[in-house]
Amino acid sequence: RTRSEQLRAALSGLGPVFVKIGQTLSQRPDLIGEEAADALKSLQMQNAPFPDEVAWRTIAEDLQPLFKEFTDGPIAAASLGQVYKAVTWDGVEMAVKVQRPRVMRQVALDWTVWSLCLSALKRAWGSKANLAEIADEVGVGVFKELDYVNEARNMDEFNAKHKWLGFVRAPKWYPEFTGAPGTAKVLATEWIDGKQISELPPEQRLVMAQMAVEACVAQLTYTGFVHADPHEGNLLLDQKDGSLVFLDFGLVSTVEDNIMEGFAKGIQCMIAGDWVGLAYVFRDVGMCPPDNFYRKEIVPGEKFKKLVAVSAEEMAAAIDEALSGEEGGQSRFGALATGLGAMSGTYKFLTPPYIVLLVRTFLTLEGIAAKADPDFNIYTASLPYAIRRAMAPATPEGRKAMRAAFLNEHDNSVRWERITELV
Repeated sequence: RTRSEQLRAALSGLGPVFVKIGQTLSQRPDLIGEEAADALKSLQMQNAPFPDEVAWRTIAEDLQPLFKEFTDGPIAAASLGQVYKAVTWDGVEMAVKVQRPRVMRQVALDWTVWSLCLSALKRAWGSKANLAEIADEVGVGVFKELDYVNEARNMDEFNAKHKWLGFVRAPKWYPEFTGAPGTAKVLATEWIDGKQISELPPEQRLVMAQMAVEACVAQLTYTGFVHADPHEGNLLLDQKDGSLVFLDFGLVSTVEDNIMEGFAKGIQCMIAGDWVGLAYVFRDVGMCPPDNFYRKEIVPGEKFKKLVAVSAEEMAAAIDEALSGEEGGQSRFGALATGLGAMSGTYKFLTPPYIVLLVRTFLTLEGIAAKADPDFNIYTASLPYAIRRAMAPATPEGRKAMRAAFLNEHDNSVRWERITELV
């Protein structure tokens, strides 16, 4: 019964990039089992800490003002740094994040190993996919997490873009207690008196899960500014005002308008069971070749497979069959990811670099929501924001689709039945 602990120790020892993988898996007991998921949860907040003396030296080198009080030992230790609770001489409580020593070298080493492993897999599989782009997307993302001033600016931008939601925010940060731009190894933010979802009673868990889903879907389909690391340790329910607070903004993604519109349309297609529409969404967001859909066929006497163009209807039938074979095929994003993975042996799919962090966001989010409600349907929870994006298109294609949805093509008369359906 020690395999789960061995897995956790192995991922922790491999370095920050692999810790990120473990954090994602910890939210998916449906994929790896409850025992392994519970073991990997410690990678969110309880990695092996580095000595306090090293942290004190880093703070003294980075900051001019110092603190009146500091906790004995970190309250959380993550893959790239650890966090202390501090009090200033003015009595302000802060969370102070201190970067691990030599962490940039470790991330560079991780990135190199990750890239070499994917290159080896590409050769072993005979894949034409550019797996190096995936390695670069992950590596660049983790490197961005080392820029603490950039993280602070991300918090400001997140608050500016999501203030309209009214229930979600990032912590305030303190420039005078943060290191210099470009070299900062210390970041000070307001102290949040909050609880993680696992610490809440069942009824509050469901509320927090719904808030998290709404906030993340609004990011993915409406604002385009996405917190790309929303594991359980980075989400707190503020006990003072009831707001949802996102922590750790080192890793964010920016989603283009056409991708957001594609996601919004895909959500509507999943709910409606419109598999032809979903196939075209995959093409629009770059997951299928732009010119056609293709099936892979074995060439007799050869090791390679040739590509045969197929219709959208055949692709739709394959999607329908793949999702029908998965539990929760029309309600779980994890089922869609697994179903498409099974299809990729027969049909040609692409992996655009942006999709890596966004799929990680959705998979993690769904795992958190399942803790509160095993029957949680991420698509129906996402629908209001998908409709909001469809009603506010930002691209010519989106405006054309909206016009077609609400006006009859032959005489431009209003399709009142469609409007009633949306309402």
